[in-house]
Amino acid sequence: MIKASAMKVTRQDAFQMLEAALEKSISMNVAASVAIVDEGGHLLAFGRSERALLATVEVAEVKARTAVYFGTDTQNLPFDKPFTPALLSASSRPFAFIPGGVPIRREGFVVGGIGVGGGVAAEDHAIAVAGSGLDLLGEK
Repeated sequence: MIKASAMKVTRQDAFQMLEAALEKSISMNVAASVAIVDEGGHLLAFGRSERALLATVEVAEVKARTAVYFGTDTQNLPFDKPFTPALLSASSRPFAFIPGGVPIRREGFVVGGIGVGGGVAAEDHAIAVAGSGLDLLGEK
């Protein structure tokens, strides 16, 4: 039997992922913001490079939440799908249909998300993957 807490991203997990993502951003010379959210899209951890623009703060959280809500990388969410206008008008929270959001999985279930803002699309995605790819939760 799996305990409920085993299916969650812990504070320790979140901060380890955050540190890995920020280290990746430094190695890529990208000033970025990184957000880690839980399975409900609620913020668990956040970090911002000293040079990152303030606008990247909200962008990172929105990308992380979008990855959780859709259960996939935000780069896989084309904006032109037929459901998109209805979904956008029905939600009180914004979504990000651009790279930089990656779901965090455990035993096949989405248990959180990581979002990055600050670089170009490919850079944000690479930084998010680096943060989520630690295999801390048993899956990449």
